[in-house]
Amino acid sequence: MGNILIWAATLALMVGCAPVISSSLRQQAGPPANVTDLTSDPDKYRGRMVLLGGEVVSLESHNGGSLLMVGQQPLNRELRPMGDTGPMNTFWVQSDKRLSRQDYLPGRDVTVAGVFKGPLEGRPLVEARQIHLWEYGLSYGPMEWYFPGTMYWFTPPYYEPLLPGGRF
Repeated sequence: MGNILIWAATLALMVGCAPVISSSLRQQAGPPANVTDLTSDPDKYRGRMVLLGGEVVSLESHNGGSLLMVGQQPLNRELRPMGDTGPMNTFWVQSDKRLSRQDYLPGRDVTVAGVFKGPLEGRPLVEARQIHLWEYGLSYGPMEWYFPGTMYWFTPPYYEPLLPGGRF
């Protein structure tokens, strides 16, 4: 019985540490790109694989697929966007699949590996090869569920039966 638990824990750790972008795409792309570089010299990067990430700004239907606008944020070692870093440069992500409006809500974090196609409406356009939509992190749901100032993991909007209305 003990061996089964050890194997299960090892498997859970291995799955939990899996990279969000495939290793072949990461090797093709190299270090994460910057929207400023893509905008300033688009010919240098056109046709190259790039890694970008940030916060979803909007989602539109486009030619049977989707066009996602993302506000860029720097990526950490795990390729997760690193929070609010001031004014955002935005870029487009074109997907041949229809992305769900219920999943790709404004404010959700995404990491994208794709081919840089050039500018579209003054913003870089990346044709997605892989998109990773991050979970909400340590919170228990979308930010709309929280009262102002209670958006941290230690203050979830839990049900409290002793308070009127059931919520704090």
